[in-house]
Amino acid sequence: MSNPEPKRSNFADAASRPPSPRSISFGKITAVFLILGPPLFGLLFWLAVSLANRNSDPLHEKIYEAVGVALSIFGLLASYAVGLLPSLISALAYAKSRRHLSGVGHRFLAAVLIGAMVYLILFALFMIGLTGGLQHDYRLFTLYAAAAGAVSAFICAFILEEFMAWPAPPP
Repeated sequence: MSNPEPKRSNFADAASRPPSPRSISFGKITAVFLILGPPLFGLLFWLAVSLANRNSDPLHEKIYEAVGVALSIFGLLASYAVGLLPSLISALAYAKSRRHLSGVGHRFLAAVLIGAMVYLILFALFMIGLTGGLQHDYRLFTLYAAAAGAVSAFICAFILEEFMAWPAPPP
């Protein structure tokens, strides 16, 4: 006798399950953090410094100057000189933490915290070594660097998770 129930499709089961993230190699994580991290950090840092300045320039002028400085050839060289080591440390820490976190939101939060802490510690050590202590203005620069590092690490993690971590759809 034949079975009156239709055969259940494996495709329907697969479509109802949420896709699980693919593992991303350390090389891809490092490449994204090292290629995109320093210019993003430089742009965000100059933007924070420019917007915090109390001169009488209008907002669009401050943004224009910050983007112009950050994306000039000298600004890019400076951002790579300053941001290469923190981006490498952030990539290593993110790659290690990514294996242990299951949710995408947790991985984004880890990237933000890693980026903020790495830039905060390295800039604080640099400013202490440069001046012998952290004065008020240097503390502000360190906080701007931590905020810019957090946002740049988040953007790098977002690019990794949204564009590289999910398997390609079947043909």
